[in-house]
Amino acid sequence: SFSEKSFNNKPVSLTRITHLQQKLLTECENNGYPFASVKLDSVFIDRDKVSAKLNLQKGELIKLDSVVFKGTARIRPAYVLN
Repeated sequence: SFSEKSFNNKPVSLTRITHLQQKLLTECENNGYPFASVKLDSVFIDRDKVSAKLNLQKGELIKLDSVVFKGTARIRPAYVLN
């Protein structure tokens, strides 16, 4: 749900940027990139304007090919797999 046009040359609050960073991290974590990081890069201040790049580093893709249940805990496999 990210649109670059909604940020270019428009006023943006720090809260909105923080929310976008969190959404990007959550999306990465839920799709195999648990070590992703998001940060502001190339911050430039000119009078009353601030510009910056949002830098997303996904990190290594992590895939699980199997899950092994050990022990006596009574946990439904579907719960763990979700």
